[in-house]
Amino acid sequence: MRGSKLHFQNWSGEPRNVFIESLNQLLPPTGAQLGPEDCWVPCGSQNPNEAQLDKVEDAFLEIPIREQLAGWWLATPGRETPNWDLVCTCSLAGKKGLVLLEGKAHSKELQDKDVCGAKEPNRLQIAAALAAASDSLNKHWSGFNLSLERHYQLANRLAWSWKLASLGIPIVLIYLGFLGDEGMRDVGEPLRDHTHWNNLMRVYMQGVAPEAALERQIKCGDAEFWFLIRSLPVPPPPAQGGKDRNSGK
Repeated sequence: MRGSKLHFQNWSGEPRNVFIESLNQLLPPTGAQLGPEDCWVPCGSQNPNEAQLDKVEDAFLEIPIREQLAGWWLATPGRETPNWDLVCTCSLAGKKGLVLLEGKAHSKELQDKDVCGAKEPNRLQIAAALAAASDSLNKHWSGFNLSLERHYQLANRLAWSWKLASLGIPIVLIYLGFLGDEGMRDVGEPLRDHTHWNNLMRVYMQGVAPEAALERQIKCGDAEFWFLIRSLPVPPPPAQGGKDRNSGK
């Protein structure tokens, strides 16, 4: 394992207070905060699996919300929904919310062809979900064009964030660049610094989401949704012995 998957595992396996403080530093200006009782997945090497939001535990989303998400995205029950690099509970605007993170470790991760591989009838259902999200988001900031055929990963991340907020769950969506990963140089140029990563993301977004929507509150019914670009240095590996430093839930 290497790249962003490894970095999320190492970062989420840090001592609880270290991880919480580190993530909270990424959240301004949203007002979201993680506290001692919040939880996240993956959580170090002891719980390394990425989350699907229609299948997470009750601590993240209650069953009725999960069922609505599955039915909104898929025509065929039980199929795979998007995997998230990291999902954290948080408090935002007086409500229980989620921080959703997608990570990258080198420049070419934003350049490869990225389209939806779903088959009918799920493909038609996903297309309808993306179109509904675009229509709603464009009422706030024109320029959203979420589709199956262009930067599909970004499109589905934005659509799921919108849907959760429309169901009353406040959301902070973060595209996180891990800086200085020399171990990925054989695949693509490492992310040098925040400016490099920020510029790559803004180019990648063109034609899919407007820059005007970044760093701003987007109201979706009873809850809000934020879209942020953030970066972190590559996290250190766990202490010798291979045990995670995070002993909490």
